[in-house]
Amino acid sequence: MNIKTIHRGWQILLLSVLTGLACLGLGRFSYGAILPFMKAGLNLNYIETGWVTSSIFMGYVLCAFFAGYFVNKFSAKKVIIVFLWVIFLGMIATSLSTGFISAYLSSFFIGIGSGGANVASMGIVSSWFSPRKRGMALGILNAGNGLGIVFSGVAVPMIVTSSIGSGWRVSWVLLAIIVLFISILNIFFLKSHPGDAGVLPVGSLNESINKSTSLKSTTGRLLSIYKNPRVWTIGICYFLWGFSYIMFTTFLVDFLIDFGLSSLFAGRIFAVAGFISIISGFLWGSISDRLGRLTSLSLVFFMQMLFLLGFSLSANSSGLIALAILYSITLWGTPAIILASTSEFVSQSQVSSAIGFLTLFFGIGQLVGPIIIGYILNLTSSYSHAFFLSALSCFLGSLISLTLHYYLKKAKTHTAQHINSGA
Repeated sequence: MNIKTIHRGWQILLLSVLTGLACLGLGRFSYGAILPFMKAGLNLNYIETGWVTSSIFMGYVLCAFFAGYFVNKFSAKKVIIVFLWVIFLGMIATSLSTGFISAYLSSFFIGIGSGGANVASMGIVSSWFSPRKRGMALGILNAGNGLGIVFSGVAVPMIVTSSIGSGWRVSWVLLAIIVLFISILNIFFLKSHPGDAGVLPVGSLNESINKSTSLKSTTGRLLSIYKNPRVWTIGICYFLWGFSYIMFTTFLVDFLIDFGLSSLFAGRIFAVAGFISIISGFLWGSISDRLGRLTSLSLVFFMQMLFLLGFSLSANSSGLIALAILYSITLWGTPAIILASTSEFVSQSQVSSAIGFLTLFFGIGQLVGPIIIGYILNLTSSYSHAFFLSALSCFLGSLISLTLHYYLKKAKTHTAQHINSGA
């Protein structure tokens, strides 16, 4: 096939996957592989480790909330490039940290960069793909997260074992170089909107080409998002998932080492799980395009609840490996479905701002998760209670999303009957 026949949207999606790799896969989820060695190198206890980890999410929350405004004011491309540079500088600073305070502050800047670049990237993908292709596209976008887990799960233990005492610092420098390279690719090839390239979104039928909306009525659009009860309900689900998935993406390696596995083997399990998770967003995003957003979301939450309960109760390494693989199959399905459903509750001009608002819920969940888990581990010296709490969070997410599904279905039926009775 001639490359000219490939829709530009697929090229933008590939570039967005790399951006996701930089801001989430490397900027956030690499922490799961680096954390045990960083904790030992800086002599951090579990509470301090929880706070350092949460600093990334605090930066993510603060920046993500305003990212939609930045996109409307400066364009998504400029926002992505600037915040990728922030991630780069934060990683370099983290590699130079000497204790709790410096590690906390430098990680905070990684979080700021991750929040800004990620929200802008998701908005770009939503604008480049029509609603009937959006779930699949946002699912593919989350592949960058899995790639980051794979890379860090394989590379970090190897670097640590070959670099006595400073391997975790070398790991951060390596990740920073990769982020810088991805930012350069964005400078040359990224387009914020299909209208900028004179094409329609992927999957569009008989629609006119429109460029991004202006800043007129920005305040009104934001207020309508903040007052939308459906957005708030989805936001609560996003909060619950942000709280629950931390156990897997951040504490899995440390949990496996604590269980008795070697650091190298634990890193490999983390990498395998990350590799399998690459398909999870695409898989569940595509399922939600056919089965329905909220039904699929409830199903994914319920499955993750079962797997997290399994981690809490499992007594052998074979069972833990199987659970890691099963959980990874569902891992990025949740954000893919949530973000795809958002574009159905608000107008296209509101998507970036709505994603930024929802990311506030997600970020708060990630923020409080490591802190609470850190205190639980410090009190109990066991991961069982923490996994159980995460499973409970998923159960609530499943229940809320299913309830919203039936509410909207009932409201739609009532509206249809009202129209028919008035005809």
